Amino acid sequence: MSIRRLAGFGLGWIGRGDVTVETSTLPMPGGTTLPMIRVARPGSDPRPAWVALHGITRPGPEHPQLVRFARAVAMSGASVVIPEIAPWRELRLDTGAAGAVVRATLDALERDPRVIGPPGLIGFSFGGPQVIRIAADPGLGPRLAGVASFGGFADIEAMLRFQMTGIVEEEDRVRRLQPDPYARWIIAANYLPLVEEGGQEGGGLTPVAEALAALAREAGDRRTPSWDPVYDPRKEQLASGLAADQRELFRLFAPPSESDPAGQNAEVDAWIARLVAAARRGAPDLELTQGMKLHTAVHILHGRNDRLVPWTEAHRLAARIASPRPSTTVTALFAHSGGDSDGPLADALEAWRLAGALRRVLAIP
Repeated sequence: MSIRRLAGFGLGWIGRGDVTVETSTLPMPGGTTLPMIRVARPGSDPRPAWVALHGITRPGPEHPQLVRFARAVAMSGASVVIPEIAPWRELRLDTGAAGAVVRATLDALERDPRVIGPPGLIGFSFGGPQVIRIAADPGLGPRLAGVASFGGFADIEAMLRFQMTGIVEEEDRVRRLQPDPYARWIIAANYLPLVEEGGQEGGGLTPVAEALAALAREAGDRRTPSWDPVYDPRKEQLASGLAADQRELFRLFAPPSESDPAGQNAEVDAWIARLVAAARRGAPDLELTQGMKLHTAVHILHGRNDRLVPWTEAHRLAARIASPRPSTTVTALFAHSGGDSDGPLADALEAWRLAGALRRVLAIP
């Protein structure tokens, strides 16, 4: 069965097969509703289901790559529902937003005659660690067949250091990649206002945070890679509206594309420390805790050449889970930002590894 599902996934990924994409609403407590997308093959026969969480993106459930992935999963024989998480579309790193949305989605699926069995839950990027957190929730985890994290992160300091320097500390070497600055802009936009000045939070860096948020919104709306020189004029425009000292800080986080990233130096190290301290103080649940005990199986996948989140975060995520033992796959063929070929033979080996991981994931619900 899993081989048939994998074959169907492959057909869907290349755009083959008949799949419908429906837009509907998800009832929420208090009488409100949220937009939701359902992707499935035609027919009303009961089938397994997935709930997919988008990341910190302006398109949200309508992100083209997410919809493409959902179409591929639908061709494997399952239906996929993608609820909107409004704070994430607003580029806010809100760790508490997913729980209520997933609970309402599970309630709806358990009433849906087109769904058979408990669904799987999958999260992309920022959604990755959130599905692991949900799997540890005694009220939600047992209602799931399993969870999968694609491209998630565990450690905000390691994430920000990669974003600021492009350095990936692998087991046997130090590797450099040009990072996708989108994540850096998002982190700074969320936590610069919480940086302590004079021993207390002053909010004096809010104008810089707002400028970086505007830059990230533009990148999300344009859907052009954030490292592209097309954003350089906008960076200059945003910098010109700041005071001189704030302008220097803005350019540390959003330098011209030809000199991005800023690299490793004392100033960068100091701002990493200040921003990480602010994030951990203001959002203590941003990082998953150690020794997590989940109520369902977990699969962790990551791209070795990912330029948004370094692949080493996959193993950091796995190390924070005490039970059950996670299935972890790192492959050069998957990255939610960037990614390059390592040659025909290496790609063939990676395809075999990725196929095995996808078979395990597709067999969850």
